Amino acid sequence: MLQVQALNFINRIKNLRATLQMWQRWNSQSRAEPAYLRGRLLNDDRPTLVQVQGAPAADHQIACLLFQDNPERLLALPAGESPALVVTQVSPWARRGDADLLLRPWLSAERPVCPAEEALEAASKDFRRAFRHLEKYQVSTHYSQDLAVWREWFDQMMIPTAQKRHVERAVFPAFSELERLQGRAVLIQVSLGGKWIAGGFVIPTRWTKACRLWRIGMLPEAINDSKLYKSLNIYLDYLALDFAHKNKARVFSLGETLARVDDGLFRYKSAWGCTLRVNPYLDVFDLRFASDTGRQHILDKVPLIEARPDGLTLHIGGSDRFTIEQRLAHLRLPGIDQIVTYTGRTSVGTETVVKQTTAPKLLAVNDR
Repeated sequence: MLQVQALNFINRIKNLRATLQMWQRWNSQSRAEPAYLRGRLLNDDRPTLVQVQGAPAADHQIACLLFQDNPERLLALPAGESPALVVTQVSPWARRGDADLLLRPWLSAERPVCPAEEALEAASKDFRRAFRHLEKYQVSTHYSQDLAVWREWFDQMMIPTAQKRHVERAVFPAFSELERLQGRAVLIQVSLGGKWIAGGFVIPTRWTKACRLWRIGMLPEAINDSKLYKSLNIYLDYLALDFAHKNKARVFSLGETLARVDDGLFRYKSAWGCTLRVNPYLDVFDLRFASDTGRQHILDKVPLIEARPDGLTLHIGGSDRFTIEQRLAHLRLPGIDQIVTYTGRTSVGTETVVKQTTAPKLLAVNDR
């Protein structure tokens, strides 16, 4: 009983600290000048101008969410131009009000712990094919809590992998953050033919019975081999889930993913059976579109996921409802229980609210 009370007290302290940090980030934005981002949206060829008002890291978060490449960052509004979208960082406790959207750029991707073999069998054929690709190698694994091994992985594998994945957007933690986890976290090492080539950093959390795969890293020779890179990525996720299962965790986390539907992290983590959940300690932004046609265009290129108090809503644009239905039919939408479509069939735009159970079908439609 005393141990449970102590763990609950520690958890409350950590939550209070996270809340205070979030409030400080929001409070600092009132002193910041707006930034103007101009670049190509995800899946778009033409440039779009977006205004961002927030803390120093706000424009980086919005750039990751909306743009396919690093957008041009302008300190003043170009003459004769107006932003298609205005994004403002707001209080963590803000209500939507008259904003078009109120969202956090990142959502947590989690799933219940089960035997890793079951999760792999339930994933796509593409996953299982990539997993079997490693059969031609002599694969061995090792679990390390040695700081010297962690440091080698951090410098030679994790950083090059993050640079390859995120290019100029890559953000690296300080190694001291890992040092604080010694004795609790574990590095899963994967060797091929006796050579250590990849590793995944796993953080178990005892009081919440959760286990998180924090980062992965590989040597450049694996990063530059697309087939091997994909196979090792899936294998590290598999080993991390297996570790969580053997250590009796209840929840397995693949970390955060951007609050949008895309063919990258969203599709990948959905294939592992992850459900999207709100992290209440991440920043909140108010989105306001300049026009209905602009809103339909932006949400067609970048479908966004908004957190409501009681669930998640997908906002998606398209030329007509049939096109959107066809697009949704090929997607897994874990954790999303409402879909709002924007077809732009009239001058004022069209919104359709779609309630969803397990499959993205139009079960009940109300045109507003």
